[in-house]
Amino acid sequence: MPRLVKKGSLTTCLTTDSAGALGNSGIKSVKE
Repeated sequence: MPRLVKKGSLTTCLTTDSAGALGNSGIKSVKE
């Protein structure tokens, strides 16, 4: 059970990081 929770948390963190990186790139592109 703990293993599944850990995997889910990692996936969420990775997804959040990816979304944040894409969002930042989009904002920079719009400003430039």
